[in-house]
Amino acid sequence: MPVNKQSKYQKQIAQLLGINISKDSWRVAAAKIHDVVDVAINSRIRDNSPTEAQIELAEQIGLDISKDTYRIGFARIADKLEELNEEALSRMQLKAGDKVVFTEHLSLDEESLPYLVQTVSSIGRNGKVYFKGTTNNGQAWPAQLSKVESIDALSNRSK
Repeated sequence: MPVNKQSKYQKQIAQLLGINISKDSWRVAAAKIHDVVDVAINSRIRDNSPTEAQIELAEQIGLDISKDTYRIGFARIADKLEELNEEALSRMQLKAGDKVVFTEHLSLDEESLPYLVQTVSSIGRNGKVYFKGTTNNGQAWPAQLSKVESIDALSNRSK
């Protein structure tokens, strides 16, 4: 599930609106179109800047969205996270029964999960990894995980 290029219809709309989306993903193209249309249909003016939380999260994954709008920043973050998750899935080749631990925490608080070994139950079509024997929070994105080949490898990691 690579980050898709803009659709044919998005290209047509962008051309009518005078927006260049030639190098954008479908998410960023949609955000640019939405930003222009929003200005045209909303009479009230509001701040469309990215939030501090967005900027911090973007920095954690190597993006600078400080000059983007809120929607474009959101789209660029989503594209980058999708890319990171695809790379992680490809690298680890996860399947049901594999053991994993959390290694990355893309959050704005300082709490981190302990090296709790989880067993992969399944992988969703969107790439999300689900764990056996867990309830609502028994899931993670691949970029947050590391495959554990053995318990020895896990204990070496914490040193």
